[in-house]
Amino acid sequence: FLSTRIAFEFLVWMIDVCSTGRARGERVRGTDALCLLQMRTTRKVSVWPVGLVGGRRYERPVVENGKVVGWYTGWRADRPFAIDMAGFAVSLQVILSHPKAVFKRRGSQPGMQESDFLKQITTVEELEPKANNCTKVLVWHTRTEKVNLANEPKYHLDTVNIEV
Repeated sequence: FLSTRIAFEFLVWMIDVCSTGRARGERVRGTDALCLLQMRTTRKVSVWPVGLVGGRRYERPVVENGKVVGWYTGWRADRPFAIDMAGFAVSLQVILSHPKAVFKRRGSQPGMQESDFLKQITTVEELEPKANNCTKVLVWHTRTEKVNLANEPKYHLDTVNIEV
């Protein structure tokens, strides 16, 4: 029953977010309302960049010809889905059609929770890039402390310039 309660609380939170355009709560990430609107068109699993994450200004899926082909990340780019939890959305239909898919709070290697979950429900080839083919940051990790950019490269290594 715990998972039912958590799912219910999540749905109530999402209804609030969608109706007000704002996320409220203790662990809120900054989210542009445009991202929430783009989430609504998710057919299966959609992805976008996340700002101020992984010790960098941003991390993002690398997109070519409308398809995700890699990851611009400061940590373990070899992960199957090198993406932060704030960087993707899953449609309710996908969740319902994969009843055994679980997001492991324990049992995953550090930094592998997203990959372990997404491997159960999709492939990289099926990901739906949002945020102008993942060239705009619409979601940020926010904290009330100085930003840690320890993994930010000294020279710009990404193929696009993104405003954070």
